[in-house]
Amino acid sequence: STAGLGVVTALPAGVMLRLRFQKSGHNFEFPILLSPVLDPYVIAGAHIFPPAIIYAVLHGIVSPAARALHIRRTSVLRAKQIESVQRELESSLEAIEMIRHVAERKMRREAELLSAPPSVGSDQAGLVIAKALYGDAELLKDDRIQVETFDACIVRSPEDIVQRGITCVDVTIPVAYACDKSSLEFHAGFPKSKLFGFFDPCPGREKVLVIFYRSAGRWLRVQLADTEGCRLPGGGRGRGMVLDAADAIVHMVLEPSLREYLDS
Repeated sequence: STAGLGVVTALPAGVMLRLRFQKSGHNFEFPILLSPVLDPYVIAGAHIFPPAIIYAVLHGIVSPAARALHIRRTSVLRAKQIESVQRELESSLEAIEMIRHVAERKMRREAELLSAPPSVGSDQAGLVIAKALYGDAELLKDDRIQVETFDACIVRSPEDIVQRGITCVDVTIPVAYACDKSSLEFHAGFPKSKLFGFFDPCPGREKVLVIFYRSAGRWLRVQLADTEGCRLPGGGRGRGMVLDAADAIVHMVLEPSLREYLDS
């Protein structure tokens, strides 16, 4: 639908205000005679007052009302999203507790393989998942992951989602659980939020999975898009970026995780 307004000045018609309205291909026009003669005051008023009134209505009433409606709808949608995320988080936390012991046992075995001498004829060299984070791609960029990020991604209760505004979560246990015989594989085309122990912490946003792992005596980092496939350890573009041993993340986060597996 469109609406328009015009002023016509002509002889012998005089000064006329025309209101036009179009909807579904139909045109409606409503002429309003302001003066039968060409009165300069009427002409000036016809060109000044209607546009001024329209401007005042649009910016003083329509725009604020539209903004308020948008804010209200956004708030309702956000509340529904938070409720949905909290339900998914409860299921995720329950799943993590179910697989925690199995995942930790797998990682202890992988840590032992890493520290043991290579075995002839064995293709299991050890693959330790030290940390894995999943969530908002913007917050998990290379230069934005700091030591503090790992603690900030730990979710202990559904209330954390609201109180702390969490959009990235720690998924170390589910990723470690998926590791089998020094190998980890994700199939392409399948959202990682649907994996066992995962959930979507930020609906509607681009998400990535970032894994910090140790293999072949090195600390590596890999970042995967939400539906990207991968096999670790392995080659390919962007697979296994080697971390500097002097990196704060390595000696303050990753090394302690490895020691914890070996000492448990």
